[in-house]
Parts: sequence; structure tokens; C-alpha cells
Amino acid sequence: MMRLLVAFQALSQVFLTTDAFGILPTHHQPIAGQRTAALNLASDASGNDWMESLRVRQQELQTQQYELEQKWRNADCASGVNVELPDWIRRMDVGDYPYAACGSAAGTIYCVNVETGDILAQSSHSSAMLREMDEDEKPLENIDAKLRVLYGNMDGGGTMAVAMHGNLICSAGRQGGVQVYSFDASSKTLISQGSMQALKGEIITTLELDDDFLWVGSVDGKLKAFSTSSLDTPLPLQREPFYKWNFNSAITSLSLNTEINCGVCSTENGSVEVFDMEDDDRALLSWLPPFQRDEYAQTATIARRKDVYSIFCGGSNGALFIQPLRCDATTCVLDDMRPFGDGGMYQCRPGHSEAVRGIVCPSPEIMVTGASDGTIKVWDISEKSPSCLYQFIGYKVWLGSMWTDGVRLVSDGSDNTLVVHDFEKEPQSLD
Repeated sequence: MMRLLVAFQALSQVFLTTDAFGILPTHHQPIAGQRTAALNLASDASGNDWMESLRVRQQELQTQQYELEQKWRNADCASGVNVELPDWIRRMDVGDYPYAACGSAAGTIYCVNVETGDILAQSSHSSAMLREMDEDEKPLENIDAKLRVLYGNMDGGGTMAVAMHGNLICSAGRQGGVQVYSFDASSKTLISQGSMQALKGEIITTLELDDDFLWVGSVDGKLKAFSTSSLDTPLPLQREPFYKWNFNSAITSLSLNTEINCGVCSTENGSVEVFDMEDDDRALLSWLPPFQRDEYAQTATIARRKDVYSIFCGGSNGALFIQPLRCDATTCVLDDMRPFGDGGMYQCRPGHSEAVRGIVCPSPEIMVTGASDGTIKVWDISEKSPSCLYQFIGYKVWLGSMWTDGVRLVSDGSDNTLVVHDFEKEPQSLD
């Protein structure tokens, strides 16, 4: 809205200048008082025109948003497969659409164009090759037992996490640590910048990239943020993180919300941890959804539900919970003294029959969840009791990543392909 307002203000200044002088006939020069009155009238008229234009534009945007939301509600979308890789996809992240990074079962990283299906570039080494090349790297201890926390019996191997932002791609695999790549459109090979020196030997479970930081969650419960814009030390050579937290339990998911400047982690011990993205002195709050013994939070995110920011959590047992937060309506700052909103927690029924792998919210009234039961469910969360509108079926147990920009839903979980549901296109198969 701010960008829109600035644009209209700039246009109104042009209109005011043109109207103010354009209405004055060249053959008649009014006295000073008349000139002032004419200018004021012209300014008022132009101001009214600007306000009317703004009102019309706001109505157009509201209509477009309503129509798009109705498409989400009615599954009115073009669905299909545009990307097909030579190996099974294990993790996926979309950078600047339509560019996406995919991590495969062999640990190879691909950069693809989701619209055209083109493989633009790929890494030159798989996870196994990277492990062999690093002679100093010791085998990771008890990795199978640790990874069972993340995947249960549905561990397809290969890439464990991948993140893309701009031309920067980071990945984590079975060899431990984080590999850093850059994408150059002129090269068919991703340019390796090396591995993160500060993370050697660590089992990394989650990665996120934003404008300023690489966020890294690990199986030992540590969350670290490394600067991606440091002029002194390149990302792979940084020895210490800019921010760090310790949640003392394996981190199973990580999500960031820049609107309220908070992030959220789900953990093996069942807790959901909310943290300030600019203050690592402490966690803002710890929430314990009502999981049973041996069940835990598998994934969590923070998004707006109608006018209230909320935590959305999916469990290893397929259960889904929503916990409203208390944020200042003007500043969007979380009230860390009384963080939970009124009305209590909500459970979405029926949930999934297997572990929830991803939650995204394309709008404040729509939630999408994906799970190892091979389904992606679309929910109406506008009412007090959330209800499932419909579900996409045909996915595999390996579904691990979902992404949305409010218009499209992109996911893995279909062997070696990415599935796209585009709610701006007519309901026909994508080319």
C-alpha cells in the first residue's frame, strides 16, 4: 500500500502542476487574488481526482484479491508438472519466481525455471563426492538415529535442506555442514563458493535465506544466523554467527515472518519456539501444543489469520493446531509479556494421517498443509472452527517442501518432478 500511495502522490503532483497552469487562458491575466483562488480551486479539483483514483484502485485491488481467494476456495486452478529432473527431488525452495532450487536424492543441487521446466544449472558434485573430497571430515555419529527424528521411516536420503534467495543457493546434506553456491545465468554449473567453515560436522535440518542472513537449524537444537552481506568475510569463511539461539532439542522446521520480525522453530521435544529475529538474548515464547508421548511438532509457521497473527503447527502424528498471538495493531510488535491472543488454541479436524511436512498461508483466510500421507489439504480458516475445503491427492510419502506467493502453490513429493497449482491460470493442465 505504501508503494501505491507514493506512486499516486507523485502522479498527483504532476496533475496539480498541469491543471493549475493549464486552466488559465493566455489572453487574460487575473489579479493576484483571482490567481490564488484559481490555483486553490485547481488544487482542490486535482486533489479530489487523486482521491477518487485511489479509491477506484483500492476497489480494483480488493476485487482482484476476492476473486483470487474464491479460486483458492474452489480449486479453480491450472495444475500440472513443468519440472522433471533426472533424480528424485528431496527438498525444494523458490527464490525469485520462477527460479527454484531443488536438492535430489543423490545430493545434487539443481536450479530450474518452474515456468519453462528448464534445468538452468546444477552442482558439479553429489553429497557422496563431497564427503570423499573432504579428507579431514569425520563420519557423522549416529546419523541414522538422529535423522529418524526428522523423517521417521520415510527417509529418502539425499538433500536435507535447501534455500534460495536471489542468485544465492545453500544446501545441507548427509555429509554434514552447508554448501554455498551462486547461480550465474551464463553457466550450466552452479558456482561453488565452498562449505561453511563454522558448520563443519553439524547435521543441518533446516535452512532459510532472507535479504540479510542465512538461517541454519541443526539436529542439536542450535539456531544460527550468518550475514550474507558482510563486506569483510564471505559467507563460507565466517567462523561465528551474527545471532545464535539454543533450544536444546532437534529443530525440525524453521520459518520467518518479516512483518512482525519473528521466526519460529518446531522441535523434537514437542515445543514451538518463537524468537526475535534481531535479538538472540532469549526466545520470545515457548508453546507446547497438546501432543501425546512420542509425538512432536514437525513443522510450524507464523502467518496472519484474518487480522490476527497466529502460529500454525503440524505434528508428527498429522495433527494441526492454530495458536493466536497478541500483536500491536499499529506496530505489529509481539506482546512478549502476554503473547497469546484471546480465544485459545484451535485444532483443525480432520488432520492428516501421517506427519505434516509443510504449512503455508496464501491469504489470511486460506491455509494449505502437506503431509506424508500423500495429500495437500486446503483449509478455510476465516471462521472460528477451521474447515477443510478440498485436497490434492497423488503425492508420495516423500513430500517435503511447499511454497506459495499467494497466486501459485509449488511442491515436491512427486518423485522427480515439481507440481504447480496456478490460481491465475484457467483450470487446465499446465504446458
